[in-house]
Amino acid sequence: MDSGAAQMSLPKIVLTQTVSEENKHIILSQNRFSDTPIVEGKLINYEVPKSFAVYGGLSTELVDSHVVSSTSASMIVTIVLEGRLTFGYDDLEFHLDGNKQPEAVLVNLTKAASFHRSIEKDNHLLKINLLFHSNWLLSRLGNLGSTSPFFALHLGHVKIPLTSTIKDLALAIIQCGQPQDFASKLKLESLALQMLEALYPHASLLGDRSPANESFSISPDRIEDVLNHIERHLKGTLTIDSIASHFSMSRSNLQRTFRQQAGVTINNYIRQRRLRNAKQNLEKGLCTITEAAYEAGYNHPANFTIAFKKTFGVPPTKVVKP
Repeated sequence: MDSGAAQMSLPKIVLTQTVSEENKHIILSQNRFSDTPIVEGKLINYEVPKSFAVYGGLSTELVDSHVVSSTSASMIVTIVLEGRLTFGYDDLEFHLDGNKQPEAVLVNLTKAASFHRSIEKDNHLLKINLLFHSNWLLSRLGNLGSTSPFFALHLGHVKIPLTSTIKDLALAIIQCGQPQDFASKLKLESLALQMLEALYPHASLLGDRSPANESFSISPDRIEDVLNHIERHLKGTLTIDSIASHFSMSRSNLQRTFRQQAGVTINNYIRQRRLRNAKQNLEKGLCTITEAAYEAGYNHPANFTIAFKKTFGVPPTKVVKP
């Protein structure tokens, strides 16, 4: 059996529960028949409601399996110091190997997404996850959040160089363990905010450097958002600059990736949609040819007639309802 088939045969776990047992925590898979241990170790599972959360620690994975769950709109950093971790959100997947060198990745979710993670028997993992809820984060970023490509892009992601500051903060968080009293909670929360302070430049700089900014592409979901935006504003003023500004993207990046995924330029798409709307209105007798021309963005009916005939093979007089 090949590795792909073997991976597909592994059980997928949807519900898990973390329980405490003496000096360790155990993550159990839950089903209606039994609760099976899948991970054990000294783990942190701490959340400041509607703000941020900290997960991770030192653990040993007990079985080969997959965990499937969901996560809310948030910015998430995953830092692997030891062991291997395969995980992802929706169709996005990462493979971090801390046995070779510590690795970290920062992911931005503008909406809820599915989360999946592989569990590998006898894998010893030292890692942390910090999750910063989008509403909490954006309330502090202000206008910076709406103008930065990273914070505006669903499934936006970047590998983070593990500086000594970030690595030391990760180790300090792990050493905190699960906080039990007010002082230890304050310490853990303080370290989480210091980590955010250390990570922010890596995300924010992506909005300031044009080469990095150009590397962002429109995901399939993002294309749907752009198409919906165009549809809502067909009767108004639509320009590439206004659309790019609305989605916090550069003009050139929007043009290039829209054409790659939609198969046409944005201007051609807008023109075709307006012409098709005009054709439908003429067929239903809802407007005159002159009115249809203006609604389609043509100041001169003659130019509208030329474009209409080029698109549909007949002049607009042929489709007007008698």
